Amino acid sequence: PLYTSFFFGKMIGPQLPERLKRPRDDGYSASSSQQPPLKRVRFNVEETKAEKINDDSNQKMHPRNIYRWKRPDFYKLSKHYPFFSTVVKHNTKTDDYYIDYSDDVSNVLLTKVLLKHDFDLEFEHPINHLCPPITQRLNYLLWIQDLLQCVHDVPDTTETNQPSQRQCFHGFDIGVGASCIFPLLGIKIGAQQDQNWSFIASDIDIKSVEYANKNVQLNKLGDKIQIVHQPHPRQIFQGVIMDSDADKSGVDFTVCNPPFFDDLQDTSLNKKRANNATSSELVYDDGGEVGFVAVMIREIDELQLYKKVKWFTTMLG
Repeated sequence: PLYTSFFFGKMIGPQLPERLKRPRDDGYSASSSQQPPLKRVRFNVEETKAEKINDDSNQKMHPRNIYRWKRPDFYKLSKHYPFFSTVVKHNTKTDDYYIDYSDDVSNVLLTKVLLKHDFDLEFEHPINHLCPPITQRLNYLLWIQDLLQCVHDVPDTTETNQPSQRQCFHGFDIGVGASCIFPLLGIKIGAQQDQNWSFIASDIDIKSVEYANKNVQLNKLGDKIQIVHQPHPRQIFQGVIMDSDADKSGVDFTVCNPPFFDDLQDTSLNKKRANNATSSELVYDDGGEVGFVAVMIREIDELQLYKKVKWFTTMLG
């Protein structure tokens, strides 16, 4: 049996503390007398009621997700970043500026401009690899940040009546991809809350490992992010956590965007979105995402990783 918890959007196993179930509407998601609330962060966007987006999709975003409160202004971004102007189009009838989301280059440049403008991150990405949507990945990491409020191995400050809070967290990104998006964003949102995040990240695709390392170097984050090539496609934790510094220091959380499909033909169902990616990014031929997560669970049990990792998490399609 596994004495651990998985977070797949909902908890399986031990329940979340009451204070984490309902995020507060004021931009904080966790608070109590013993835990300082996470700070609401303002980036290069203005948050006003007049500009707030009220559609359902944005209301489901995390309260600290900056894109919940204001859409990126494609016109202003195209004027400030010439490389982005090459893919921005203008609808003269509605005076709207937009990009073609079915175009691979447009998606890569959108990710590049948002990472630069809102997070001061440099970004290079090959066209033939999966390019992640920033809003979704940011949402995932912000929920992880809330879950880390449940990590209890912090100094006991009861006698001093001071709130306790961990400051350093170590994550494992399973399938980092060429973008290295989770480690790059994670370190940034950690710093915004005066937290020191670090990552070990793995991938079975050697080209993805090369580009991920390039993005680490571009942002001078080699002391915080370790990229590892996983040579065995049927292994996830084996050969990475067990054979790295993480085996000594432990891991606070895992993140994962698994290959959702078990058949390559299923990957082109959404015609409105670009879907250029390597087969390993999209397909796990032994059961798709369910089969992939089953391998995670089996390895956790066999390697007793519940003794080393506090939160196991993954996205599901």
